[in-house]
Amino acid sequence: MTNPPDALNTLQSKPLNTIFLLLAGVSGLMSVAIAAADNHLLPDALAPGGQVLIDQAILFQLTHAICLLALFFTFPSAPTALKATLRLSAAGFAVGLQLFCLPNYWLAFHGPESLGPFSLLTPIGGTGFLIGWAGLSWAGLRYAATN
Repeated sequence: MTNPPDALNTLQSKPLNTIFLLLAGVSGLMSVAIAAADNHLLPDALAPGGQVLIDQAILFQLTHAICLLALFFTFPSAPTALKATLRLSAAGFAVGLQLFCLPNYWLAFHGPESLGPFSLLTPIGGTGFLIGWAGLSWAGLRYAATN
């Protein structure tokens, strides 16, 4: 009987890198498409206060898509000791992209009461972003300490 892979092996899997690259591409595409639609097609479709939410979601989605892309290309040459931390950062960014940006897009069109209890997804997504940035900071400190 074989043992299931431990968490570190799962975090070091090649398919996970592929998912992060795919998510970076889809997120970049989505944020640019929504920004274009917002500027040209949807100005009257937003709920009251929705413009602030959609602008914030576009900014966060595009910024963190670029972060995922940078981590994807940084990962192969990163020291082995930093790879798990970099993967944690990428996972935090990925969670944030899904749980922060997508609910904000929904709220921008449907209003603040439309998500009900699912409105709690947004702060969880924000926490994912924080975990991503904290992991990246930790990796930077560890890199500086060893070089």
